[in-house]
Amino acid sequence: MIPNIKWAQTKNSINFVIDLQNIDTFSIDCIDDKFTCSYILENDTNENEFELELFNEIKSFNYTYGKFINIILEKKEEIWWKRLTKEDIYKNKIKIDWDKWKDEDDSENENENENENENENLDGMPPGMDMEQMMEMMKNMQSNEEGEKETGMPKVCTPCPKDCTSCP
Repeated sequence: MIPNIKWAQTKNSINFVIDLQNIDTFSIDCIDDKFTCSYILENDTNENEFELELFNEIKSFNYTYGKFINIILEKKEEIWWKRLTKEDIYKNKIKIDWDKWKDEDDSENENENENENENENLDGMPPGMDMEQMMEMMKNMQSNEEGEKETGMPKVCTPCPKDCTSCP
């Protein structure tokens, strides 16, 4: 029986995760378009095995094991696969990993997007500004004694739970 699998792809590789927990031993093999996994679960003596006929051939594979088995396949041809397997079977067991998924358009525009986003910080700060500079700017924007910001804009105050004499 095939375990739950999540998969994603880029132009030149396939990444899929096999949801097998509490594994005592396992072995993986991948030749051309045949992927085979055999395993024994903890507290079990039965060997389980499943085989997938992949959508296309692969050049090489690698895997890591932690909580799950993570497989990385290098595609033999840089083409987009319609699905992980040749046949449209195992629909209830093989799902797309949307967190890692790339569309054909995404891969082509990856370099363009990287160049466009070079001047944008992911934390929302202006380009070239670090946290210390941002804090200094915010400190300078705080109201002065006359109730005006250095920008010349009137002070905006949220209602205070106590009577506040600093609010306009």
